[in-house]
Amino acid sequence: LYRILSKRGPVQFIVIFDLATVNITDYVNPMSGYMKLWQIRSEMWQDWYPDVVQRIYLVNPPRLVSLLWKIARLFLTEQNLRKMEIVGEKEMTRHVNKNYVPKEFGGEFVNKDLPGDESGVSIRRKITSTDHYQAYQHYEVHGVQRPKPAKKDICPGEFFTIPIIVPEGKSLLWDFTTSGEIEFFIYKDKVGFRIVNRGKKVDRGNCYKISSMYFSMFLEYNSST
Repeated sequence: LYRILSKRGPVQFIVIFDLATVNITDYVNPMSGYMKLWQIRSEMWQDWYPDVVQRIYLVNPPRLVSLLWKIARLFLTEQNLRKMEIVGEKEMTRHVNKNYVPKEFGGEFVNKDLPGDESGVSIRRKITSTDHYQAYQHYEVHGVQRPKPAKKDICPGEFFTIPIIVPEGKSLLWDFTTSGEIEFFIYKDKVGFRIVNRGKKVDRGNCYKISSMYFSMFLEYNSST
């Protein structure tokens, strides 16, 4: 949204997966933590941003390439599978302008956006308990007490709406748990919406320091399953 507002055009990007340090056997078991995480991330990514990916390049693939494709089919749509291509580590500049290829792959790209270092590469590391979102942490961060929870039964096809007036500069915090599939939206001034949650998930988050201008709010969002 920030890119579109700055009149630089729609956001599109190229994904480069370096599989050199990936243990492919971690992803063979569909019930493993790695697979569950990737399935959640890919589902949200492909649901929210289905057309922003131009190409997906895989470098340093495992010897069992056929196994790699089988695993990819577990969490990628056919549309994104067609965008995948295996290339050599030093061949990236043949496919992508060198200005957009990280130096690690022979290009001249320097990342200036957070998070990440100058390479723009996300290094695979072990997920620890410190990475887990702590329950109701967003209330503590903002120094407010969590309201007493309430229960609401929503029938299939039913719409449940809560109108809230949030003064400019104030924040909107929430958390809820569902036992079925839902779609959760936050409308602003009845002009447009942001899809915040879709599916059977635990949800919590906040809209921080809401501005009176459309699409200028900062959305701090956390979701766990």
